[in-house]
Amino acid sequence: MVNPSLPVYDRMVESFYFLPRSYTGTPEKKLANLLRSYGFLVSEYDRILREGLLAPAIDELRGHFQLPTDYSDHKIIDTLIWKFVPFLESGAVRDGSVVYG
Repeated sequence: MVNPSLPVYDRMVESFYFLPRSYTGTPEKKLANLLRSYGFLVSEYDRILREGLLAPAIDELRGHFQLPTDYSDHKIIDTLIWKFVPFLESGAVRDGSVVYG
């Protein structure tokens, strides 16, 4: 969270993007794999924002909640993922649709 223009790499984001949870090998190999996954996240968040894929959701969230001015669109993507992954983990996604409830 030091740089709000970069994604957070945590268990929720890792789960959402099906990134590997454990890395084997030397510490250098583990670091290289983590950096490759993080590079993917940076590119993916930039693509999402550049192509406006979540623009309606981001606008709706900003309109509904009074967010601090430094709460970046990247952090909103993180927030959406953090709210969605528990639904995934509880089996709420069935047949390509989300079942609330």
